[in-house]
Amino acid sequence: DSLDDAIARALRFLKQTTPSGVCAMFEYQRERDSFRCTNAVGDPAELLTGLVISNGDRITGWAGANRQTAINSDAVLDLGPIAELFNPPLRRAISCPIEIDSQTHGVLTVYCDREQGFEEKHVDTLEHVSESIALRLRGRQESEVFI
Repeated sequence: DSLDDAIARALRFLKQTTPSGVCAMFEYQRERDSFRCTNAVGDPAELLTGLVISNGDRITGWAGANRQTAINSDAVLDLGPIAELFNPPLRRAISCPIEIDSQTHGVLTVYCDREQGFEEKHVDTLEHVSESIALRLRGRQESEVFI
């Protein structure tokens, strides 16, 4: 499978195992010092694809810059007015960095419409998926060295 296929499968898994309305993968862009949404799953996920969040800004950027998971943050703080375009509107978010060798390569963020947000088991699931993607990214980097 390609890396994009693996990420799309991981996002679909998160959508099925958490109360998320939409799940997104934000890849770090070193030249812009920002995170760009390269993959999203949910309805309508296309609202997020291509969205750019500066490193350290909003919830996704904060999680990436600080290399810490942000739990049950206000989705509007991350997406601004885009959160209200979903039906029902998005209320809470979990953002989890994807790290390789102590460097952030991306952030996984899931959003839900529940005011009470996510449970601890959902955080654990997101962190596990984040680690799996990091392993896949590390494998891609190692294979590129030998090419």
